[in-house]
Amino acid sequence: HRITKLISNLKPFGFNVQGTCEMNGVNRAMSLNKYRDDEYFSLHKDAQYAPSGDQQSLLSLIIYLNDDYEKR
Repeated sequence: HRITKLISNLKPFGFNVQGTCEMNGVNRAMSLNKYRDDEYFSLHKDAQYAPSGDQQSLLSLIIYLNDDYEKR
């Protein structure tokens, strides 16, 4: 499955990552959104996800997909 492969390849990049943080999964509330041409994803702040006392979200990831891409 493409999503599973993508998630398994996620690594911190471009951030000052320190300490003993390690990725152990993806938020169960992961969502996929589709917008019409006249809609957009507006500026906002994400809330932290903390399913337990020793786990919490650190980053959010947004992947933009277009339906007018060209195959290479």
